[in-house]
Amino acid sequence: MRVWLGRYLALHDHFRTTALPGPNITLQESVAHPMNDEVRRNRRVFIHLRNLCMTDEAKESLDEFMTKVEDRQQRMDEAATQPKGKIIKAKKGFFEKLKGKHGGEESSK
Repeated sequence: MRVWLGRYLALHDHFRTTALPGPNITLQESVAHPMNDEVRRNRRVFIHLRNLCMTDEAKESLDEFMTKVEDRQQRMDEAATQPKGKIIKAKKGFFEKLKGKHGGEESSK
């Protein structure tokens, strides 16, 4: 899972920075850029990572990682809709699970 986390974060950041205004991109164009949409950006990251998978084992590992990321995003979305003032405790261990805390497995991709 550590491998996927690093690749996911690197691609996510890369795609997000492509949407930033620059010398050839106006602020208005940047706001309308599809990579400013979190859902579209995540989908693009996972499509890219899926295309890098050469074995069934790698695809299964990526699917497991994708499920964990989607579950975490859903919990964050639910927490954002909670009434203000209510204390919400975040579950501990998300990144430890992604890093393979229990066994330190790392499949070859």
